Amino acid sequence: MKESTQHKHNLVHTSMRLFRRQGYASTGLQQILAESGAPKGSLYYYFPSGKEGLAEAAVEMAADLICETLAELTRRYPEPKQFIAAYCDVVAGWMEKSDFRSGCPIATTMLETAPQSPILTKAGEAAMDRWIGQIS
Repeated sequence: MKESTQHKHNLVHTSMRLFRRQGYASTGLQQILAESGAPKGSLYYYFPSGKEGLAEAAVEMAADLICETLAELTRRYPEPKQFIAAYCDVVAGWMEKSDFRSGCPIATTMLETAPQSPILTKAGEAAMDRWIGQIS
């Protein structure tokens, strides 16, 4: 991955992690920059709308990651009862790994920003629609 593309990925991944763990309002751009290792210019180059655009990309990245997990689980566990048990095990593992500080990868962001931010509301709705579609 090119360095510039890596900066974008790091910004989004770091934002996704921080928003999930400490919330949208409690996560500042300076913290995202410091923890991602990306230069400040990359933030505004890739996300000219700032934090809201970065959050939209973070919600989309979280949606992709959950879709990948759901797709793998549906392949491995075609029976609904097995699928639900396996999904609960995966989520419980994620929560335990985070010392019970992280839950749904978009819930914290969505609860803080919807419906005030139409952009983030739309991203959250799209994520949920994708997850529902993957499960069904």
